[in-house]
Amino acid sequence: MSSIESGGDEGRAGSGGGQGSMDGESGSADGERGSAPSSVSSKDVLGTPDENPVWARLRERAMGQSQSYSINLACEESMGVSSPECSPSPECKFPSADEAGPSIVCVEPESPDECGAASSDSCLHQAFTASMQKRNDEALRKLQEAIDNNEPFDIDDISLVDNVFSYKFNNSADVQEKVCICEEWLNFLVKITPIATSRWLSHFQFSIYYTYHLLSIVFRHYDNQEEKRRFYKISLPLFTSLLQATAHIPETSEEVVNTKLDVLLSISFIAVLFCDVSDSEIERYIQREMRLLGTVAVGNYSTEASTLMVQKVYRIGNNLEERKRLLGITE
Repeated sequence: MSSIESGGDEGRAGSGGGQGSMDGESGSADGERGSAPSSVSSKDVLGTPDENPVWARLRERAMGQSQSYSINLACEESMGVSSPECSPSPECKFPSADEAGPSIVCVEPESPDECGAASSDSCLHQAFTASMQKRNDEALRKLQEAIDNNEPFDIDDISLVDNVFSYKFNNSADVQEKVCICEEWLNFLVKITPIATSRWLSHFQFSIYYTYHLLSIVFRHYDNQEEKRRFYKISLPLFTSLLQATAHIPETSEEVVNTKLDVLLSISFIAVLFCDVSDSEIERYIQREMRLLGTVAVGNYSTEASTLMVQKVYRIGNNLEERKRLLGITE
């Protein structure tokens, strides 16, 4: 089997509080929000899976019943290797992107004492310890237990998930196995219960983008257009659900706009990385959302915030132009 460079740090450098050169905090603009500060507790989760219809749709799109947009690559049949143990077996079905649900229910954040008491013996704490000791398989098992126990994943925990799967990805020399690891990674991410802050959603959506970034590197060395297309087809429904989730962030318009821009920026990068298997829908979707954003993104933003927004808008436009260039589209 051929081996490839993982590209593990390529594209991830911009992660963190603001998404760096991938380029930062994305934003969502569904109008002026209340002035709840951005210091909302990181444990203010967006409801349980049953209470959270937007997130439920995201999970359905990744783990449903249709063949056409499956994250699961049916590895045994299509690539001749075994599927990852943690990867769900059913094929996936996605409801229409236009299906709407009621507002997300946000639960009350835990008290600091409750959070502290839970953290010392939590599966997430044990996963972190195992990861620091280079016991990656144990760290992954503990992360799965944390999912099963519905433990809240904060930003550091999302980074831990990325580190554990990146380690697994980087230590595989087989391109088909790398594809399966990215599949497992995506399926794990969409099981996480979301948290109602712009910072958390921005970081989380970048983690999903990052798996696509790594997949794009793999597919340079693994010529399987059918499998590449299957991953592409799920990308827009996933990010559409994330964009819908930004409408329920109880923060200022500035923070929501930035989070929505982050999501659109990620989609625009995927439009470039997967341009050879993409269709015009992704470009039309970005343009439509950008026009909508322009009608609602009003407010007295700081100079720094306005500059950052302009940079993101400019980069999104550049990515759409780059996609056209790569496809030889002339207007």
